[in-house]
Amino acid sequence: MDHKYIAQFKSIPEMYGKEKSGAKPNTIRKIDANDDRFKALRRGCKRISIMKSDMSESFERYITDYTEWEGYAIISWRSGDHCQDCGKNLRMTAATACICKGCGAGMGGPLCRTCRATNEYKVKIKEILRYIHEEVLIQKDGKQVLTQIRNKIVKEFGEEQ
Repeated sequence: MDHKYIAQFKSIPEMYGKEKSGAKPNTIRKIDANDDRFKALRRGCKRISIMKSDMSESFERYITDYTEWEGYAIISWRSGDHCQDCGKNLRMTAATACICKGCGAGMGGPLCRTCRATNEYKVKIKEILRYIHEEVLIQKDGKQVLTQIRNKIVKEFGEEQ
């Protein structure tokens, strides 16, 4: 399965609004056997990104079905009331608000508690790695750097159990 790949397609403005709102939670595309997007979809890709044809905005969704029929691909997805990482049905609350997987700035789709926590930890780990990189470049004393790194990790995640 190809879970990390995101199949990206463009959509004309007349369809984009319907697709983004969930009124039309699918797209139909002519299959190109040499196109990596269709190869990934056949391998089980679970994410789709639809970009407005003028490239002014886009959205991502969790794919629920991929069907090939007479040379066309029919790609269906869940609307915004599902976790954008695992597809779990959500009751929309402040706790499931959007967060960006990379920086926490508020992009992407709603996430369940498990995926949100996982993504928040990934952001913290990236911050710690950036800190480690900066400290290693500044400091020469390895023991001092390791102590500082340990203290930073304990501060962020708590003492070992």
